[in-house]
Amino acid sequence: MMERGEFLRSWRADTGFSVEKVAQLAQLSPSIVERIESGTHDPSFEELDALANVLGLRSDEIYGDQVSESAPREGIRLLMKSAVAYRPSENVRLRMLEAAAAARDLLELQSELRPRRGGFENFLSRPLASSAEAPFKLGDKLAQEARQKFAIQGPIASMRDLAQETLGIPIIAAELTVDGPDAFAVYAPGRRAAIILNLQGKNVHPLVRRFSIAHEVGHILFDRPGMGALGMACQVSPERGLDIESRANAFAMRFLLPYGPINKLGHSILQPAVFREVMEKWGVHVSALQLYVEKVLKLSRDEVQSQLPDVDRSSPNRWSEAEELAEERRGLKRVPMPRRGALAKLVLELVQKDKISRARARELLGIKGDVSIEELAAEADVPLDGE
Repeated sequence: MMERGEFLRSWRADTGFSVEKVAQLAQLSPSIVERIESGTHDPSFEELDALANVLGLRSDEIYGDQVSESAPREGIRLLMKSAVAYRPSENVRLRMLEAAAAARDLLELQSELRPRRGGFENFLSRPLASSAEAPFKLGDKLAQEARQKFAIQGPIASMRDLAQETLGIPIIAAELTVDGPDAFAVYAPGRRAAIILNLQGKNVHPLVRRFSIAHEVGHILFDRPGMGALGMACQVSPERGLDIESRANAFAMRFLLPYGPINKLGHSILQPAVFREVMEKWGVHVSALQLYVEKVLKLSRDEVQSQLPDVDRSSPNRWSEAEELAEERRGLKRVPMPRRGALAKLVLELVQKDKISRARARELLGIKGDVSIEELAAEADVPLDGE
């Protein structure tokens, strides 16, 4: 247990916000925020609600004078602390915090309802942080192991479906701006994890989106907490530099496109028509495939680029459809984007089955004002009793 003021002060610092910024967002005076943190001001419920909303917490977690430890919540703290290495703006951090909180709520709710763990449980028994192998070589080995484990022979039809349906890893859509991370992972007890996917920036291209999801799957399978690694996509380990990210990139590339087809093509892949055919068949974007070709053919980047001019960078519509998330087209515009997809679907289904109250549903969906659960259920085509 920790004194509430001390907890709020440390949480605010770890999430990267100043007293002034939190006060501005919570519509409180900086002096009030400072006094709450120092324990010299007894906050009202309204003040605590305002702080919780800004800091990605649930109001009930900070109502008492003492705040208990929470493993799901602490996963958010680790994520936000690790993001400092990327120097995200306050706007980006706020959106990351909002999405991470939605992921935490979804994973917690799933744990309450479905005791089984994710499909990736016990996938790998050896810790990777101590491995002396080069990141790209190790990423290649891990990708081969994963394709064999999941009996994947040819191109992966949808990374979205593989993550969500095969591995039980929900993907949560977020709008993290063009300056935010492409994606990151959020972890919870029971070896549960969720992928936060930025719908903006590079991921508007479906082939980049596939790569982003595959990259995070690599982190979740091999870098999750408790396996000798820091386990956060935004984390840069001081001891290993960018090795964790390099390995995840290599894993994503080889998971989407195994070594065999590239090796068989040899230097013929440098023909634009052949290169384009590989892109279309395997769903790999230009930049990643160029790097892959460099590694396999042992060429310099300049050599690859000079021998591979004018490659069509567009992507076939089938990949757009394969990797699109339901919340990108679904209604529920009054529900915040990170809560609009998997979390909203689960919450509304639980209301339908009378397993959670409408009050808790409103809190989980983050809706304010006079929007009713019935209205949202109708928008999501989830009939409630009596309808």
